[in-house]
Amino acid sequence: NLNESLAFLQQQGALKTENELSPIGQVLSRLPVEVSLGKLIFSAAVLGVLEPALTIAAGLNIQSVFNKSNCRGEELQIRSLLETSKGDLATLLNIYEEWSQAKSEGVNTRQWCKKRGIKEQQLFEMSKLRRQFRTILRDHLNIGSKEEDIDEEKVRDIRRLKWRKKLEEPARKILKIKHGKHRKTDHSSEEEGEEEEDEISSLEYFLTNPQPNLDLSRHVRDTLNFVSVFGLYPNIAISDQHNAEKKPTDFVFHTQRKNRRPSP
Repeated sequence: NLNESLAFLQQQGALKTENELSPIGQVLSRLPVEVSLGKLIFSAAVLGVLEPALTIAAGLNIQSVFNKSNCRGEELQIRSLLETSKGDLATLLNIYEEWSQAKSEGVNTRQWCKKRGIKEQQLFEMSKLRRQFRTILRDHLNIGSKEEDIDEEKVRDIRRLKWRKKLEEPARKILKIKHGKHRKTDHSSEEEGEEEEDEISSLEYFLTNPQPNLDLSRHVRDTLNFVSVFGLYPNIAISDQHNAEKKPTDFVFHTQRKNRRPSP
């Protein structure tokens, strides 16, 4: 309801207690994205960690990148090298970075993803969303420059090519006789079609992501953690200083909303 919405905006720092827009609220009101997402990418731009923050923002707006249905122990073991104790967002960032690095080195990323139980199509979707968020910041807050633009005509050509491919008839399966009794399906034509679609998606990726920034220092990662918490988890609970003297069932935690003074 309305009261809950106002409380959420106050919790995000977008509203003052008098229900007037705060300075950051005035900025967020100009962004056509969800409040917490806008807060994340705007604060990241101000603090100089926009590129990795765009990856996190994109990852929050897609389906899971993990292929859970056909993932074997070997794939899980290889994928575990990309996981981190810093949380799901950091793991997602690692996956996107390593995938981008593999692409820049000419690795067959379709096989790279398959060996790790990862859906490459979701990573392609992340790259598109990153560009969209960057465009939003530039168009609505003048963050960024025209020098970052890509050849829109080439991108449109690629999308028309993808659309035409979707309209084509699906490849026919070829039935072969094996030992005079059994028939098996030859999927080679289907695999060729999938590889061709991957090539088109890869071409679009390189056009929209010309210079991926994969070198993240500890300072950048710490700053990124801060803006992620600032944007996505504004109501952090801080342990009471006297909890060490209590049983776990009696622990007390403080939040900004819980300790806010009532309005006069």
